[in-house]
Amino acid sequence: IDIGCGHGVPQDKQPKYAQDIAALMAPGASFMLYAHEPTDERPFGWTPADIRRLFTPQLELIWQELSADTNSGTPSGWYRLMKPSA
Repeated sequence: IDIGCGHGVPQDKQPKYAQDIAALMAPGASFMLYAHEPTDERPFGWTPADIRRLFTPQLELIWQELSADTNSGTPSGWYRLMKPSA
């Protein structure tokens, strides 16, 4: 589970972060991810397109729930990704 940490990884290291997560997962395992979207005030974060670009080469996006963060009110989302069974 990643609750708002991965999108703080430097941009040039984000593809490796996603690859490393997938490599650690067993076939059929789920990965839950919570990410803020970038805003003018907070330029870091991941959009739904970023999640697909970074994670779906290795993992399948099963579910997403986009909303506003309950603390900051900024756009955010929960994502469930699964490693395909071999």
